[in-house]
Amino acid sequence: MSFYPAPINKRFLNPGSAGEIKNGNTQAATASFVCGAVLQIVLRVENNYICEAKFKAAGCGYLFAAADVLCEKAVGKKINEGLNIYDVIETELGKFENSRQHCVELVWQTWQAAVNDLRAAESSGWNGEDALICTCFGVSEQTIETAIGENLLTTVAEVTRACRAGAGCGSCQPLIEDILADVWRN
Repeated sequence: MSFYPAPINKRFLNPGSAGEIKNGNTQAATASFVCGAVLQIVLRVENNYICEAKFKAAGCGYLFAAADVLCEKAVGKKINEGLNIYDVIETELGKFENSRQHCVELVWQTWQAAVNDLRAAESSGWNGEDALICTCFGVSEQTIETAIGENLLTTVAEVTRACRAGAGCGSCQPLIEDILADVWRN
């Protein structure tokens, strides 16, 4: 008989998403003050899609299982796509008892930190001299105008694919439409 419920035990003993990514472009590590667990999540993101997600953990089976499910389900999704970790975990593993909810919280905090790390790294390329249009990914007006001109882009979706502007929260999409209109008007 297992110490953990069957779905938790299965993922704990054979976590498919545990390990390393050699060419990951964002990562984060957090720890729990509740139980002392430590979790690291590494992602490889290309063209706004999560191509690979792996984790390393020092903690209980609940933490391993929750991190394994999240990393598995995130692959193939857009980095900015809403991913309700609680629904995903409950669907795959069942509802965690209250005394284990901190495991889910640790996974979620680490995930958010990894995504924020990616956004911070991308916005670090902005030198502050050009108008910053997309704050999620640090894309300047000049970068957008260059992408439009070089690639003959006509839609916000094309701009997003070319330089990631508009792929985050979406609040810059009206500005991108204005830039498109200005470029093609001139």
